[in-house]
Amino acid sequence: MSDAFWEPLPKQAVALTCTARELLYGGEKGGGKTEFLVACWLPLLELATRKYEQTGQKQHKCRIVVFRKNLEHLKDFIAKSQYIYPRFDPKMGVAGWHVNNKTWTFTSGATLECRHLDGPTDHLGYHGQELIGIGFDQVEQIDRDVYTFIVANNRSGDPDYHAARMIRCTANPGGYDWIIPYFGIDKYPDGNRIIPIQVVNSDGSKHETTRAFIRARLRENKHLPADYEAQLRSMYNEDEVAMFLEGDFFRVAGSYFSKFLRPQFHFKKSHPVPASWDFRFAIDWGSTNPACFLVGAVDNDGRLHVIDELHKPGVTGRKFGEDLTAKFRGQKWSSEKLFKVDDFWGVIDKQAMDKYGSEETAAAGIMEWGFRLFPAKKDRVAGCNQLKERLLLDRHGLPQMVIFEDRCPNLVKALSAIQSQAPKDPDDYADDSPYSHAVDALRFLCMEFPVHTVRETSPIDAEVARWNALLQKQRDHATDTPGTMSGGYGDA
Repeated sequence: MSDAFWEPLPKQAVALTCTARELLYGGEKGGGKTEFLVACWLPLLELATRKYEQTGQKQHKCRIVVFRKNLEHLKDFIAKSQYIYPRFDPKMGVAGWHVNNKTWTFTSGATLECRHLDGPTDHLGYHGQELIGIGFDQVEQIDRDVYTFIVANNRSGDPDYHAARMIRCTANPGGYDWIIPYFGIDKYPDGNRIIPIQVVNSDGSKHETTRAFIRARLRENKHLPADYEAQLRSMYNEDEVAMFLEGDFFRVAGSYFSKFLRPQFHFKKSHPVPASWDFRFAIDWGSTNPACFLVGAVDNDGRLHVIDELHKPGVTGRKFGEDLTAKFRGQKWSSEKLFKVDDFWGVIDKQAMDKYGSEETAAAGIMEWGFRLFPAKKDRVAGCNQLKERLLLDRHGLPQMVIFEDRCPNLVKALSAIQSQAPKDPDDYADDSPYSHAVDALRFLCMEFPVHTVRETSPIDAEVARWNALLQKQRDHATDTPGTMSGGYGDA
């Protein structure tokens, strides 16, 4: 790639030379993400140019598409492309840009299209197409199923293009989303690693694909004025500073749990747990709004594991009980036991035990399937406190609550996104949020397994207690052995 007309920043250079098939370049504002997404296609365009010069045939097979949720938000990408692309291909010049269909057409015949994904079915139009290069600007705004649907079209019948194909993304922090585990940010938050993904085909053949995350850095951008960072710091709150100036993908501005939630500790992949743990479930009822059922188990160290969820409108108690029974049949909670519906009990919000204009309650309908239900402890102040206590790390730096993210995606999203009730009540989360049912169910579960704060014993108190125990031991020994007296404290 020629650098006569453009010089990459240090981290841009790392990202541009990375050989991973899928790459995310993201992090801090001002890290040069947009310029990277413009420049990253130059190797593909150079390949198209060489093939055109060698064969004399237009390289229409070299098709690159850059997506963003809203096409209007690609204006910065388009503006920077109008500087770089005409210098890469002087014969094409600015005439290669077709403003009506938002497409660059290069001398070689290769094309780069700018497209949107703001409609629920926009991605379906790319089914079966061959895309050599696929870009996503602000990929954190794109749903994973949309991303994977489009990326499935990253292929070519031309072996040269198939070998050179790539997916390139940019992102800012903005909440715990699928991109964090997908690109390995949870395991390698500093990035700069190529992660191999081993795949076995139906015929038994083994293949490998690769992903990588490269962290964008504001301080490396020598093209920005020195006071730009200070300007942002003067406007941003604590969460926004962490997100946009420190590149913390685990923060959400305004999220109720933003100061407590650390996904790298709290969200883990599911695995079988011992059947001897203390199991319980909690339900927050909703008939048209989602009801949420959570299964929790506490290990021998008192750590709460949230191992499964059912998150959907309850409709009626009987219908939800039927769905819960199916959940129990398909459980993969423990390798030691298949739990029956009455092997452990659960709690449900009191409203579900009240009558809803009929002779039967929602809770009664659920209990008809054999579930044992009791009223949940609904004290919001105490419940919010217990939720926060569970999210704090213990004195050894270990989590007091672990959530199986692959089985509890709605709970993961709720904890990351739910807002506080500020300014009305900043110490409570929004009770009218679409995420509140999952958080309420977790609150009920935490109240069943409360964290008991233990005061550290001072060294002096501990020493006094030790000597009192030894004295009591000597008294007990003298009582148990009449006519004898202990001669000292040799086991002190």
